[in-house]
Order: sequence, then structure tokens, then C-alpha cells
Amino acid sequence: MKDSIRLKLHNLKERSDEIEALLSDALTISNQDQFRELSKEYSELERVVKKYSEYNKLEKFERLEELINKWENHIIKNPGLDVSAFFISLDDQVYAEIKSDIKLSAASSIKVPILIILLRMLEKEEIIWNEKLILSEDVIGGGSGWMAYQEIGEIFPVYEVASEMIRVSDNTATNLLIKRLGGIKIVNQKFKEIGLNNTQINNYLPDLEGTNVTSTKDLSLAMALVDNGYI
Repeated sequence: MKDSIRLKLHNLKERSDEIEALLSDALTISNQDQFRELSKEYSELERVVKKYSEYNKLEKFERLEELINKWENHIIKNPGLDVSAFFISLDDQVYAEIKSDIKLSAASSIKVPILIILLRMLEKEEIIWNEKLILSEDVIGGGSGWMAYQEIGEIFPVYEVASEMIRVSDNTATNLLIKRLGGIKIVNQKFKEIGLNNTQINNYLPDLEGTNVTSTKDLSLAMALVDNGYI
């Protein structure tokens, strides 16, 4: 297992251990609101830690050397390429990777982890699926999508905003969700909570300078966990 993967698991496990200690502390127990919140976080974190441990133990997976060799040969033939790749099959327990922890410009792929954070908050009832979001000037983003051309002050339900973020890759819808999820700083914290240590938002979309970043491994593992219903 690569050091970067171990670090992800280590950080999640440390937080889990920290909460476990707090839950047994008399001061925490006496504060029922705090105890309730920490209990909820502990339960959710333990599930993620367990599944990340399971899926990140790549030493139990077979390395697809033939695929990796093909990638490497392609890189040699195209030295100008900036390459990062990660492939994993949970069913067949095989994987392949090349520089999979490198932080690269996320472009619209950042919308995938944003959606994951939204779904987690919906599950915890921190956001309601039909909650109304108001379009404001500060979230208007150029490029793909149609929401940027609607009147300021128009109202959209969360489910429509999320759907358009994915369906037509709407940048304004994405920004509206980032704002509702708590803003850029909070969303980045939530990325870390689920182990996406290489994923970070620095600017609203369209982010033409490419400052928002992620890694191929972050995206692949996150989608694998979602596909299997664990986050």
C-alpha cells in the first residue's frame, strides 16, 4: 500500500479515535447536544474508515502490469503528456495506477465530489431535497449550463440544482450548491472527512485558471464507495 493511501486511512482513524475518546469523557456526556453530534459523526466515520481500509488495501489486489506497461509505453511516445491514471475493479480485485496521487486541475470533475458531499448532508438531514435556493449574483458562472441566464432572485429546489449540475454540467448550479453546502472552506473540510485529501476547491466555477484540483485516485475510490452505497 502506498504511503499516501496509508496517510488517508491514518487521518480518518485518528479522527475516529479522537471522537471515541471524547464520547467517554464526562464533560462530553454532560453536554447532550455535543454528545449526539459526535455520536453521529463517529458512526458515519467508522463506516467510511472501514470501507476505505477494505478498498485501499491494494496489496490484496492484483496489479495489472500489462495495462500499466501499455500506459508507460504511451507516455514514452508522448513525453509532453502530463499523465495520472487509476483503475480499480472491486469485483475482480485488480488495479492499475500511474502517478495517481498527483493533484491535477479538476475542471468539471470537481462536481462529482461536490455531489457526494450533498448526498451525505441529505442523508444526515442537514439539507432538505426540495429546499429552495435563491439565485444570487455572486454564484453566476460562465460556460456550460443555463442557470446563469435566469433572473437574479429566481428560486430553484435543491434537487433541480443538483440534477442540472450533473446533467448539463451547469457551473452556476455548482456554485449555488457550494454556497449552500457552507462555502468553499467547509466543502474542502468535508472532502477531507471522507478521505479526499487531494481534492480541493479554490474558486467558484468556471475556474478558467484551473485552481480547483483533484486526483485520479480520489475520484475513482470515491465513486467506487458511492456505487457500493457506503458514502
